[in-house]
Order: sequence, then C-alpha cells, then structure tokens
Amino acid sequence: MIVLGLDAGFSLPGYAIVDTVENVVLCAGGISTARTSKTERKKQPNFYVSHDDARRVIYLFSELKQIIDKYKPVIACVELPIGAGRSSAAVKGMAYAAAIAAILVHCCGLEPVWLTPRQNKLASTNLPDAEKEQVWAGVQRRFPNVDWPRNKHGAYDKLVCWAMADALSTIMYYESL
Repeated sequence: MIVLGLDAGFSLPGYAIVDTVENVVLCAGGISTARTSKTERKKQPNFYVSHDDARRVIYLFSELKQIIDKYKPVIACVELPIGAGRSSAAVKGMAYAAAIAAILVHCCGLEPVWLTPRQNKLASTNLPDAEKEQVWAGVQRRFPNVDWPRNKHGAYDKLVCWAMADALSTIMYYESL
C-alpha cells in the first residue's frame, strides 16, 4: 500500500511516500516557503502580508498535490500542529498548515490518520518528549536507505532532515496500529 506521511507545516512541511508492502521509501523531502521581503512587497502596490500568505498556501498545496498525483497514496498520515506557538504569527502558520493538510487529504480522497506531535515522537522513539535528533535517529533505524539532504557545505540540512523524519515517523505510527 502506498502511504503519504506529512509533517504539516507552513514554512517547511515534510513529506514522505512509502510503499509499505515493498518496504521502500519512494520519495521524501521538505517544501520550503519563505515570506516575500518587506522591500519586495513595497515594490508591488496594494500587496500585503495576507496576499503573500495566500501565495504560500497555494504553492504548498500545489506541490503536495503533484506528489500525491504522481505516487497515488491511499492513506495520509498527518502530524498536525497542536497550538503550542507563542506568537500570533506562529498560531497563524499552524492554522494554515492544518488547513492545507485537511483540504489536501479531502480533495485527494485519501483516508486520513491524524497524529499529534506526541504520538509521532512515540512512534519513532518511544519517548513522548523526544528531541528532533532522537526522532531522526529512530527514523534512520527504520528507514536506513533514505537519502538525507545536505547543504552546499556537505553537512546535513538539519531543518529539511527533521521535517522528513517527522513525515516518515507518521508512517511508523501507522505501521504500529
């Protein structure tokens, strides 16, 4: 069965597609979106932060939908943010992330498996408050052949690796059900 793992996010959601029958990671990565700088926004008349947020939502949805259309997963295991953000921008980002994930799963006709961050950490580490590095290590043990991205200096791109690890960990949660 082809399963989508998704670490719902607004700045850098992680995704993974796994064939659970063949035990193969078909693809995994992170989709980075950055806010348009204030200088660039000022160059466009009547262009506001909310317009930029809409651009980013559309971009994330479109990129994730292309991946779903290519691999045709049946199930989507999604870690949703639970509102632990401290700023209004963080709360807004979590709301966008949850909305993108929910609409994507619905529009693509996927069977949803919703997870909390705690459930996701438990799946890969058996620790409810695991750190990102611990989740990554647990996922590497389960999926040893993943090609983890590196930066231009050859070091692991930790932010993308962590997003991918969270996405793969959602699939570990599904396998444990």
